[in-house]
Amino acid sequence: MTTLNHHGEPVATGLSRGAPFGAGAALRDIDPAGGRLGLCRWRVNRGGYDASGSYWGLGLPLYCVSDAAGNIAFLRARDREDAKAIVRENVADARFLR
Repeated sequence: MTTLNHHGEPVATGLSRGAPFGAGAALRDIDPAGGRLGLCRWRVNRGGYDASGSYWGLGLPLYCVSDAAGNIAFLRARDREDAKAIVRENVADARFLR
């Protein structure tokens, strides 16, 4: 089975059925050395799935943070400012793209 990654490219899941649960690295793996970090809201439907079919569940809004090396991590936060604060608690010297 395959699904789409955050760039819309197909990737093998290794699953015979269903969707993978989430994706990405931990916040500690994000490296701000390459410049500003990307931070965007990751859309999840009412069933808890994103556009690629990955299951995230429901709850606070889901955000994706990425670095210049292509590492990505996901977190839940009330809003973008809250997401920035959470990233800054875990990633020293984090600065963000607008």
